[in-house]
Amino acid sequence: MKWFFNLHKLLRIITFFFVASIHSANGQIDAKQIGIVVMHGSGGKPTGYVFELATALDGKGYQVANLEMPWSGRRAADVTAEVGIEELSQAIKQLQKQGAQAIFLVGHSFGGTFALYYAGLNTVNGVIAIAPGGVDSDFYQSKIANSLAHARQLIAEGRGDQKEDFTNYENSRGDYTTLTPAKAYVSWYSKDGVMNATNAFKQVRPAIPVLYIVPSNDYLFLRRAKAERWALLPSNSKNELYEPIASHLEAPTASINEIIKWINMIVIDKN
Repeated sequence: MKWFFNLHKLLRIITFFFVASIHSANGQIDAKQIGIVVMHGSGGKPTGYVFELATALDGKGYQVANLEMPWSGRRAADVTAEVGIEELSQAIKQLQKQGAQAIFLVGHSFGGTFALYYAGLNTVNGVIAIAPGGVDSDFYQSKIANSLAHARQLIAEGRGDQKEDFTNYENSRGDYTTLTPAKAYVSWYSKDGVMNATNAFKQVRPAIPVLYIVPSNDYLFLRRAKAERWALLPSNSKNELYEPIASHLEAPTASINEIIKWINMIVIDKN
């Protein structure tokens, strides 16, 4: 069995390099003209679970911006969602200044939902949503209800910039608190905000194709949401559903080959 495992691993490596280079070899794709923004999950960081993916994309010659988002562990929702949107827009503009003619958004978990949300507001060439997670479930909202009410009260009193420890929750982490301004907390975690995954899926601009990645061992509630969310996406012949054999946290690395193949397919069709 060991020889079989090693052979399987070798084939995956060969496939990775083949898929990443084949279209460049025939002159149809210049990797430097493809800009890719990578966004980590809640409490994460650019050097965390998305690092191998970002490094692989960079190694193939794409213009890659691996961002630290406002919801990172270090930043802890330090700015409002509106500022986060502007940060992403500025990263895209920088890639375009560097020669990128096609822009793709790659987001893991929270980052996946934010990528979908952004694609409902602005035009990009494609979105890769890896195990996208949001805040719209009744369970999540019940966890943070008291903190949301308090934060909204602070905003109503003109104290929206006041920082406090507000309740938060993650499936892999459980209950914890986030020290952040009240108005930033509400903008990221309220059900009517940018991280409502249900709304993000259905509001993607129809012309923007989506690669929706649902790992086989993802959190149960995200697996159960797969069919509904897939059906919510506006019809696009280039939409694709991919289910790698991986956990929620392993999904970015497990999806490298498929992401490269899909991006190249979209760019070829565009040309």
